[in-house]
Amino acid sequence: MPEATLKFNLPEEQSEYYLATKGFDSFYSLWDFDQWLRNEIKYQDKEYQEIRDKLHEIMGERKVNFDEVP
Repeated sequence: MPEATLKFNLPEEQSEYYLATKGFDSFYSLWDFDQWLRNEIKYQDKEYQEIRDKLHEIMGERKVNFDEVP
């Protein structure tokens, strides 16, 4: 089974460590927001579509995609 190890020189690389360890939480925060927007569009207010499209555009620029998560 493949494995990966990340190493950081702390405290010099504290910000890099923080970003690496909070990636999961950050991704799923975006997922939750996207799902909230989806529900608002579906059941309440179609005007949220522009916001959701912009979120997906920004994520696409950084090559982040909800569909790629297993």
